[in-house]
Amino acid sequence: MRKKIMGFLVVFMMCIVVGCSQQTDESIDKENKVKQNDDIDMEQVKNIGSKIAENELYIVSENMNLCFYKNFTHIPYFVMDCVSSKKVNTDEVGVYIDIDTPYNVTVTEVEDEEFDLYTFGLFTGYNWEKANKLKEEDETAYKEYQKKFKDAYSKISENEIGELHHYLIKISFDLENSVHTETFHNMQITYNGKKTEQNIGEIVINCEKKNPKKENSLYASCLAINDIYLSKNPEGYMNLINSNMYKTGKKVRISGIHTLNKDTKIENCNVSIHSAKENYDMKWEGKAIDIEPKSEIGLDILFSRDDYKDKVYYQCNDYLIIEYKEGTKDYKTGTEIYFKTKMTGYQLYAYFLDGIEIETEEE
Repeated sequence: MRKKIMGFLVVFMMCIVVGCSQQTDESIDKENKVKQNDDIDMEQVKNIGSKIAENELYIVSENMNLCFYKNFTHIPYFVMDCVSSKKVNTDEVGVYIDIDTPYNVTVTEVEDEEFDLYTFGLFTGYNWEKANKLKEEDETAYKEYQKKFKDAYSKISENEIGELHHYLIKISFDLENSVHTETFHNMQITYNGKKTEQNIGEIVINCEKKNPKKENSLYASCLAINDIYLSKNPEGYMNLINSNMYKTGKKVRISGIHTLNKDTKIENCNVSIHSAKENYDMKWEGKAIDIEPKSEIGLDILFSRDDYKDKVYYQCNDYLIIEYKEGTKDYKTGTEIYFKTKMTGYQLYAYFLDGIEIETEEE
């Protein structure tokens, strides 16, 4: 059975509102189970930002695996995350990449980022393993443990939270004027006279690959899908769910579904077909599917990548290709897909600077 990976905030909120319906027969020492209830240590909350120098822009981006194709990429950019303890003059941020492809840099601040309940739990020692155990053993003790953090969170004031600013550095490539294939793993960021050499993963600009698309009556409703949400998991699973990805003009036969990058594996694929004549879902197992004219096709695909396993911060892209026959001729259509973990500046600070593990839960 496939595992669902839950998002960060959803995980914490579920722990808070869901009670356990089972209790063990053994006597449970509630005082020990919720002993930490006296006070919640607010020190890490108050010290947020303190590990970043006053005039420092801390680059947290890593584990990017992206390939931009000159001949068919529609989203020729990527975004890096940075945090700082004070406001940054974005005009003074410089980026240098040792490539020949022209690029443009923009720096923006993420405004009004929420210090939510999940994040509060990260900095104040909420224990997900403990909560799950309590939920299984004693409903009352479990609810008391949740209440401790909810009550403390409801009383927190803005001036009790350390100052932190979250910035995004967007690198946009001028692929039209790219002259040859090139790869880079590092970039140099300059701010306030300080140069930082940042390893970000692997970025490829490919000028050789021809556009695999050769469409006729099956075409993509969306040329590119950006920022598909990722959450840390040990299997490296990445899920794409789209109920209306492709449409047909005439009758076609789908003969293949695969990605351009062989590092991206398809673990499971379900196809939904909707038309005036038929509506059904089926699992794709490599056998050809006949699709009626004027149909809408949705895909639910579970991908996996080895380099994504157990990663808290990650970005990758790929190109999903649908092979089909129309009559006796072969055609291809496709969609760019971009996967990205999403973390607030507070969560980035917790993980990269305070060494706090980011928790997830499986169902």
